[in-house]
Amino acid sequence: MTLELKKFDNFPVHIQLVDSKPRTDLEITGIESIDKSILDLDIQKAGEEYFCHGELVSEISLECARCLEPLKQKVTNSTDFIASPPSHKSAPEDDEDRVYYDAELRVDLWEIVRQTVILAVSMKPLCKDDCQGLCPQCGTNLNEKKCKCKVKDVDPRLEPLKKLLYTNNRKG
Repeated sequence: MTLELKKFDNFPVHIQLVDSKPRTDLEITGIESIDKSILDLDIQKAGEEYFCHGELVSEISLECARCLEPLKQKVTNSTDFIASPPSHKSAPEDDEDRVYYDAELRVDLWEIVRQTVILAVSMKPLCKDDCQGLCPQCGTNLNEKKCKCKVKDVDPRLEPLKKLLYTNNRKG
């Protein structure tokens, strides 16, 4: 996703950027791809810097945290960043919310999109609220069929955890 600041003469400005090209270079476990992103952005200019605030809506492909099946999900998150000229590059710790435009006033927003999506995704994404997950012994997807594994006796101190792991459908 590229922001072309050269197009605008008067500020503030509101724009919508759409990127339908799937991206898989996320470098984070569990999220397979960002399939589509729409960024609604408000831009203010001060000197050579552009202050941007917006909301990102992305369609992503990831895996369920319990059964590991693929799922698609729509995530929404707000984002704030500053677009600066390369001459304003500072220490790396100050660059967290800053991107740099080139000589043509173009800004590559991929890293902003990637970070905004990562922050929007649930820590435990589920394919459905009542996902049964995988059998801890044989790996069967318990959403699809029951397995015939015997549940081993558990240390009595861990009994409350056993109730969380096994559903009412399985005897333990």
